[in-house]
Amino acid sequence: MRSALISSVALLAVVAGGCASRTGTGGPVPQSAVSGTAALSSFPSPARSLSATDETGRTSSAALAADGGFSLALAKGHTYKLSLKTDHGAVPLVFPRQTGRLDASFVLGTDGARIALGAVHYLPGAPKGGFHVLVAAHGSTQQGSNCTDCVNDDQQTSCEDNGGGEGKGSEGESAPGTESGSASSGGGGAGDNAEQADGSAEMAVGDQNAPDQATGCDNQDGQQGGNDNVEQTGEH
Repeated sequence: MRSALISSVALLAVVAGGCASRTGTGGPVPQSAVSGTAALSSFPSPARSLSATDETGRTSSAALAADGGFSLALAKGHTYKLSLKTDHGAVPLVFPRQTGRLDASFVLGTDGARIALGAVHYLPGAPKGGFHVLVAAHGSTQQGSNCTDCVNDDQQTSCEDNGGGEGKGSEGESAPGTESGSASSGGGGAGDNAEQADGSAEMAVGDQNAPDQATGCDNQDGQQGGNDNVEQTGEH
């Protein structure tokens, strides 16, 4: 009887240990996080915090640092809309896409993703000529005299491995190093279910888009949608 009890306890311990370490090597995968730096001088009123609201209406937020920096942990399995809270209200953070969409949301389907938005600037509305959308190779930049508000994006979700380093998640479909078109105030792409932003309303746009679907950082199957490189053209 005692031997059988010990065997049962040992079996439970093995099962529990297997569930705790999803990667099988270095422990559990951490929650995903979105980060960036608000360009405070571009906002007409002081920006105070970043908020993320999921499809159920649940909201989480993180205060901005003195330099505008932010980092907010997010649970996987939700669709999120981001906004920057200012003294005069919330400014939605939007994602101009290479298909012509102006997405107001993205899907987070994985733990361990590191969604870096870069410098986030305020705009009173989409440029009259739309956003010039580019695709850049991983690690390259589009900053220069002809690029005022660019996004550097390699179509992949960056992942934090369980050893504290960074890896790659699922890859999108757009080829690096090619020009992909322009985005203005809408025009949904085929198969895309992201909520669309109002191009005539105030907005915030980062140097780098969040992927439309962030996946692949916790050994889950799935495909990330394309991120986009954005160059602002035209006048406000």
